[in-house]
Amino acid sequence: RWFQAAVSQPQPNKTFVGQTASLSGNRGSDSDVAAILDAAGKNSPWQQDALQGLAEGLNASQAKAQAHPLAVAAVTRLLGSLRGESGEAALRIASALNANPKTLMTTAAATADNNSASSADRVHAVGILGLGGAGAVAKYLAPQYPSDLRLAAARAAARAKGDDAVKVFVQNFR
Repeated sequence: RWFQAAVSQPQPNKTFVGQTASLSGNRGSDSDVAAILDAAGKNSPWQQDALQGLAEGLNASQAKAQAHPLAVAAVTRLLGSLRGESGEAALRIASALNANPKTLMTTAAATADNNSASSADRVHAVGILGLGGAGAVAKYLAPQYPSDLRLAAARAAARAKGDDAVKVFVQNFR
């Protein structure tokens, strides 16, 4: 409710939008998180603040273990279109929700391997692949890939849960 009230103002206060999104994320309600993601998908001036706040709230939440099918569907829709800081925040949200949408991963793999795709699209695709764990991006740490792709792979691997990331880093940086 606070989030909806914040964004319904003629000129929403971006800080307040981010804070209310963070509180909603911390509560972990699937429908609230999905509603924020849907609202943020409308490319509003407060989009980045809402997504960053939501990512912070979800990452601090004890509700991460809960199923979030509505929120996962909403963040999956956003991941295909967002880039830059908003895209990075959406990746953090997807990671906090344990999202691993199969069709998105397939498309991301094709984009990451496509040398004629833009650098920004390839970097974003590697970030999406990181939702599958550090092993899913390990090959992009190899020296034959451009440095921006290697950096994206390192960031994605670092976001991975468990010991998978440690193994990937040890194998690729001896």
